[in-house]
Amino acid sequence: MIMLKPKISSASHIHNPISRCVRKVQQGDDPKGKKKTLNRGDVSPSPETMIQYTEILSSQIASHLAPLDILQLARCSKDLRVMLLARDSRHTWQAARKNILPPMPDCPEHMSEACYAHLLFERICDACGVNQSVNVDYAIPARFCRPCWKAESVLDTRQPIR
Repeated sequence: MIMLKPKISSASHIHNPISRCVRKVQQGDDPKGKKKTLNRGDVSPSPETMIQYTEILSSQIASHLAPLDILQLARCSKDLRVMLLARDSRHTWQAARKNILPPMPDCPEHMSEACYAHLLFERICDACGVNQSVNVDYAIPARFCRPCWKAESVLDTRQPIR
C-alpha cells in the first residue's frame, strides 16, 4: 500500500512552530523600539475559564461511562455530585445510557437520571437497605428484597389508610 504525504502549505503553522507559541508586540509599545515576544504561558486563563474547561472535559469523559459508573462517580466528591446531578448534565446521562447494550428505555419524566440509574443498576432495598434485592416495582418506583416485597404486596391488598 502506498502512503501519500499530506499537502501542507508554506503558510501553515507546522512549518513555523514558533509562530504558534509566540506573539509579537508592536514596536510602538516598547519605549526602546525593540520588539518584545510574549509566550502564551505568560497569559494565563482565569480560574472561571479553567473551571468551565474542567466541567466540559469531565462531562465528555463521563459520557463514555456506564450510568452506574457515573452514579458512583457522583458519590465521590461534592463538586462531582453538583456537576453530575445538575439538570444541564442530562445529556451526559443520556449518552451513558446509549453505552448499555441492549439499549435501555428512556428515563421516565417523573424521575431524574440518577434515580433511574439507581433503580435499574443498584441492588439496595429501598425499605430495609439490604444489598441483595432483586424485585423492582416500576409503578412506585422502588426496589425491594424478598421479605419487604412480600410485606409490600400484602399492604397492596389491604384497604387504603385514611
